[in-house]
Amino acid sequence: MSNVMVKVTAVIEASPEEIYDVVGDYLVGHHAIMPEKYFPELVVEKGGQGVGTIVLVTARFMGQERTTRMEVIEAERGRWILERELNTGHTTTSYKFEPLNEGRQTRLTITTVTNAGAGIRGFVENLLTPPAMRRMYNAELRQIADYFRTHPSTMTAN
Repeated sequence: MSNVMVKVTAVIEASPEEIYDVVGDYLVGHHAIMPEKYFPELVVEKGGQGVGTIVLVTARFMGQERTTRMEVIEAERGRWILERELNTGHTTTSYKFEPLNEGRQTRLTITTVTNAGAGIRGFVENLLTPPAMRRMYNAELRQIADYFRTHPSTMTAN
């Protein structure tokens, strides 16, 4: 098996803490930033904010829907969130929040690392998974940026 890593980055007009508060709020905020085309459902199974939160995420990926159980295993407000897939533990997704322009902007990076299958299946997954996931995550980054355009940041409102 080989690892497949997908990383996308965007600069968002809000502070790292503000973006963290929306992304890390799986009860309300996270719903607002997930593109429904790719993520039609998110159900909070346990918690809702911070370490220990468990969610069921349904993703539309390469023509199929798949529900994955994820747990927030690490988080630090304004710095990062790390989720791990619970069924196999082979997939992690992280959100990294880096301050820019004295904290008025954030470089937000979403990274997923997962295992590809072996043989021909692994070859195909290594070929097709990264571009499909980049489309999904770039749509999510655009939706986060749009969210902060319509919900102005208190840091940039001054």
